[in-house]
Amino acid sequence: MFPPIRGIALALALALTSPAAALPLADFEFTLEVDGVVEVSSLADLHVISSTNPSTGIQDIDLVSREYGSGFTLLIWSASLDEGPFLTRSLQILNTTATAKNFVITMGIPINPFTYEEVINTQAKARGFDSNDDFAVSVTSEAFFNGIVNGTDIITLLAPLNLTILEKADEVIVLQQDISPRGLATEIGFRFEFTAAPFDTTHVEARFELLPEPGPLLLLALGGLTWVVRNAGGARETRAA
Repeated sequence: MFPPIRGIALALALALTSPAAALPLADFEFTLEVDGVVEVSSLADLHVISSTNPSTGIQDIDLVSREYGSGFTLLIWSASLDEGPFLTRSLQILNTTATAKNFVITMGIPINPFTYEEVINTQAKARGFDSNDDFAVSVTSEAFFNGIVNGTDIITLLAPLNLTILEKADEVIVLQQDISPRGLATEIGFRFEFTAAPFDTTHVEARFELLPEPGPLLLLALGGLTWVVRNAGGARETRAA
């Protein structure tokens, strides 16, 4: 909960903010790699539709049909973006081969520059589904989720990850973590990397949130995935010890 002064400043800033134009899909950086080979190099490679609510400025992007590639089927991909930006995402992918496959999914987006200070309320979640009814599931990773600022990893979650129980979910939440060094953010993103068992489905979710300095709040989450940047005027309060 925001302290009273900061909360009032945030409310005023939100009230005075007018809906922004939709961000072109070309501005999103998106890649999907399978065993080191780039199978999807941009959102333009996916069958997606984009629509914008004229009153809120929120832009929705949704996969309209399954995407079939070499060794995978992309079952679900969706996002909602509010220029700030605010982005939510969900992703579900099926290994369509008889061998384990390594998947790397990366996404980034340019943002209005701001100085960030720490990671807060950040989480990542992985779930495996037994899609071929062999009563086994496996999703493993050395570093499942990486939060990225300006192309540099600043936080890693679920490292390592080892799902070997049917439809089990692994999740980790970081409420607050100082970032060193602090800096100016011009792009925010994330990367998922995992190995999925033959013919099994992996569902991933994440939330990546940065606390700018001073005042605004930037939120990125998947299934989240969500990004939020809001300008809240007023002085920055000292966090209680």
